[in-house]
Amino acid sequence: MKRFGSIFLSFLFYLHIFGQSFSGGVGDGFSATTFEVSLGVTPYFLGGIGDGFDMNSVFSSAPNYYLGGIGDGFDLDSIMNQGPTYYLGSSGDGFALSDLMVSFECMSIQNNKWTGAGDGVSWDDINNWEGSIPTLCDDVIIDKPTDTVSVPNGFIAKAHSVKVDGALHISNLANLFIDMDSSTVDNGLYALGGRIYNFGLVNIRDISSGNIVRAGVRVNNGFFVNHGNIEISNLLGAASTGIYTQSNGVFHNRSSGIVGITDVNNSIGYAIRNRSIIENEGTISINQSNTSLGHAAIFNQSKLVNSGSIHLKQVNFGIDNTDSLFNSGIIHVQNILVEPAINLNSSLGDPYFQNLPSGQISIGHSADFAINNLNQSSFLNEGNIFIDSVQTDGLQNFQSTFTNQGLIDIKNIKGNGILSNSTFTNSGSITIDSTEESGIQTNFNGFFKNDGGNIYINNSGMNVAGFNVQDSLFSSGHIEIKDINGPCFYFFTSKQINNEGSLHCENFIGHGIQLDNTRFKNSGNINIYADPLKPFDFYFEVGLGSVFDNSQTLNIGVKNP
Repeated sequence: MKRFGSIFLSFLFYLHIFGQSFSGGVGDGFSATTFEVSLGVTPYFLGGIGDGFDMNSVFSSAPNYYLGGIGDGFDLDSIMNQGPTYYLGSSGDGFALSDLMVSFECMSIQNNKWTGAGDGVSWDDINNWEGSIPTLCDDVIIDKPTDTVSVPNGFIAKAHSVKVDGALHISNLANLFIDMDSSTVDNGLYALGGRIYNFGLVNIRDISSGNIVRAGVRVNNGFFVNHGNIEISNLLGAASTGIYTQSNGVFHNRSSGIVGITDVNNSIGYAIRNRSIIENEGTISINQSNTSLGHAAIFNQSKLVNSGSIHLKQVNFGIDNTDSLFNSGIIHVQNILVEPAINLNSSLGDPYFQNLPSGQISIGHSADFAINNLNQSSFLNEGNIFIDSVQTDGLQNFQSTFTNQGLIDIKNIKGNGILSNSTFTNSGSITIDSTEESGIQTNFNGFFKNDGGNIYINNSGMNVAGFNVQDSLFSSGHIEIKDINGPCFYFFTSKQINNEGSLHCENFIGHGIQLDNTRFKNSGNINIYADPLKPFDFYFEVGLGSVFDNSQTLNIGVKNP
């Protein structure tokens, strides 16, 4: 059925391109349903006799008038004419469906080189090519660095693949359709030292590769500037990639640009892999449609700058960053099925993630960590981070550095809101609500510094602390914990706890503050208020081996009803 879809699509493309008027025949026509499925749009065709169309319902703004007729209506050579010719149907003078199948069924894939011998510019000028105007059976090669090839307004260019070492300009109302046909072609649209400018629509599908890296769009020592739409679908090979940059290649999605990647079904590939530079000012959407993605939707191994919006939905793994990522726009990650939503790991680089003051990151429904900061990575948040509904910990900081100068909001977490065993500094605002484990837990070597910031923790799990410190804590800001089903603060560490700000504990079970083998120095304010309707053991327990040095205020009492 796939091949019929390609045949019908190709035929109707010809009708649309040349603006001719045809009289349809009986029995050998092309259905509107097939056209809808192939192109992904919803035209409105009313059928006449056989394959005819009602003239008032087809492309009302274009001179395409299709009338139901008797017989086949026109021969294959006539379709290729470029003039606005009108063909009347009569018995026996047209082509049969089998003729069309032979013509558009790719018996073999062949190279078709740009010569520029025609007008030197237009894709639709047959004299500019070694062969005919490219079809879905052609691997197009543009290897004249000084030439600019233009796909003109209203034209639908087709190819099996396109390699550019020169310049390719896709005009505002033009389309470039590439069907890689699940074959062994390496890349669909390849800027190899060339320049590609898209103002129209680029549609690439059926990328298959086995275990060899192949891409829908690859940029290598060139650049791709997108002002229009790019649609990439059916990444079927194990190592297939939607967009791949490498070796000084630049992919720049401008503010009007829209990139959509769907149906990624690979085990070791990516929707986007960046080994050079990607700049996004527009919109990038990656949607798995419940298929399988073995690795990250976005794998950043170099520099990625986002000032637009990135939307990832229904993916196994969100963003894997092993180098530099700068966000001043929106990153929205929803329904992460297996791995973290955002992962930083130094195993392959020197990861740095900066969420700038205008940046917003929202993560919902992740099966693993929402943010995983690992192994000498560095994360700086100056903007807003929202995390909701995570099956493990909301944010993990492991042998790395996390600095919050903005806002972090975490809620509905099956594990800890924040789990850290290395340096975590907060000078912004952190709110954590509804966790099954602690709101914040620091393990060995987990130095937590609340440097003038505000921390609010509510509704942690049963018999766990709101703030569980097993290393050192310094706070010159405000930490407030309420409605806890365990102690507000639990300190179990041989290292120093220093409070120069304010600690507020209200409505707890067990202990307000519990010290085990801990040295606690308070030069700020501590307020502990129990709920008379909830069981509690101690407001403040200084356990065995602990020291409490208080030089400021300690308020203890029952919460007013």
